[in-house]
Amino acid sequence: MKVNLNEVPVSGLLLEETRTGKVLDVERTDIVFNKPVHIQAFIKRENNKAQIELSISTQMQFICGRCLEEGQKLIKKDISIIRPIDKDSVVDLTQIAREEIILDYPPKLLCREDCKGLCPRCGKNLNVDSCNCQTKSKSSSGRIKFKL
Repeated sequence: MKVNLNEVPVSGLLLEETRTGKVLDVERTDIVFNKPVHIQAFIKRENNKAQIELSISTQMQFICGRCLEEGQKLIKKDISIIRPIDKDSVVDLTQIAREEIILDYPPKLLCREDCKGLCPRCGKNLNVDSCNCQTKSKSSSGRIKFKL
């Protein structure tokens, strides 16, 4: 959705667009978008600048990095941008939305903040049930001691 800011009326311009995550090229092997990406923009001109109010909403689906269950994250972002207007002022709102979605990727994909993950011995999902495995605890007697 490219917009020439010089052609925006003084009263403002409202734009809406819905795209898939695949078309926006925001999907990865570990992240897919199970809802369309909805982009809404309102652009208003004042003197030699344009104020852009951009709203993005979608939902991503992924596999949790701890328990390997499916997780989802709702993305809702409101961005305010001010751009100067010159004779060739064209802004690509789709590209801005794409960048904002990518910036919202979590650093670690977790189904929830307190995900307990899988038991390292039996592989049971500890969010669902506990297991009877005894994990080795490191005591001070089992550690290597260095003499200086």
